[in-house]
Amino acid sequence: MKCFSIFLVLFLATSVCLGSGLPPLEKEGTLVPTKLIYLSDTYQNIHEGTLIELGSDTKGNYVILDETIFYPQGGGQASDKGEIRIGSQILAIEHVLCRDGRVLHFTKSPIEELSPGAPVAMTIDMDLRLLNSSTHTAGHLLDGCVHSRFPALEAFRTEHFLHSMYVEFRGELASLGIRESTFRETVSSALVKAISESHEVRVTEVDWETFSGLFPALSDGIKRPSYRLIEIDSFSPIPCGGTHLRNLSELRLVELTKIVSKKGTTRVSYKVH
Repeated sequence: MKCFSIFLVLFLATSVCLGSGLPPLEKEGTLVPTKLIYLSDTYQNIHEGTLIELGSDTKGNYVILDETIFYPQGGGQASDKGEIRIGSQILAIEHVLCRDGRVLHFTKSPIEELSPGAPVAMTIDMDLRLLNSSTHTAGHLLDGCVHSRFPALEAFRTEHFLHSMYVEFRGELASLGIRESTFRETVSSALVKAISESHEVRVTEVDWETFSGLFPALSDGIKRPSYRLIEIDSFSPIPCGGTHLRNLSELRLVELTKIVSKKGTTRVSYKVH
């Protein structure tokens, strides 16, 4: 069974913001988790909701809604940007974070005159959403292509940001007797093949028993109502709370830009086209 340590870390780090995997209400009964609409549809770019709370901290002003289509930064993926209209006021949303199961939408716009309970209309930057989804899906695909061809390499760190895309594996090419040129050619060919075959990117939810059976070493002992998995082709499923493309054909090309293999690890950087 493949080791999914890095993906479990990313999954559990954002699990309090995972739809049906949300934790119960706080004991005081005052903090209600935000419903995450993006989990069910990467391609939904407009939505309506209700303003729950507003505030500010060192990052700026923020609003909290009862539900959202904005993806909060986490799991190696950047947050969405867009707009939230509340009455006649339009808030430009520059950054989104999840804290204790609630999604904070940060804005430089004034919020003092807003009132909780007001209806809101959300719109996300769809071009940015799809770009972020592409880098995330490409990272999963890269991991699958590497591990299926070179099983000794195990992913333990990953980033899918536009300025930094890589998957890092435990295992050094030279110590495993793998030439870098062979590695690059093999993985690049596998990526091209998978994309050309237009494999579906499947999103599934499983219960605790199924999850712990699939990943016995990854269960954290906290039972959640469900666990979200991403599956591509015949590669092993990966726990994930990010947004993804529907089909690999939307990627066109995943290019390996740099391979650094030293000190017992191999970092594979990439970009999407």
